[in-house]
Amino acid sequence: MRDPKFVKNEPFKAVGTASWYGHEAGKRTANGERFKPSKMTAAHRTLPFGTIVKVTNLENGKHVRVRINDRGPAYYTNRIIDVSKKAAKKLGFKKEGLARVKLKVVRKPCHRRLNAFIGDCLKITCKLDKR
Repeated sequence: MRDPKFVKNEPFKAVGTASWYGHEAGKRTANGERFKPSKMTAAHRTLPFGTIVKVTNLENGKHVRVRINDRGPAYYTNRIIDVSKKAAKKLGFKKEGLARVKLKVVRKPCHRRLNAFIGDCLKITCKLDKR
């Protein structure tokens, strides 16, 4: 099963199998931040980093919002998303390991906001370097 591509100006929706990961705590994610199983994050093959996705467990109706900060699922082509341990617990499938889910993009990443954040970080770094 191929992962649907992110199409500009069209709402992204997908149904498939989700898994969770949490043993990689402390390792760098694909976007460079450290992975924290206690955060509401997820890995997706094609959605841009920073995208907020509503994940709904089709078995029990529970849903959460996660931020895409990694790439994957890497080894299983039949899975559409890997969520953090915390997200899996809130969705009610941590024990089972897998769940049938529906994905819906609720907010695309705002590059203007990201660029402003990076700019602020650079200003702070420059001020510290001058000391």
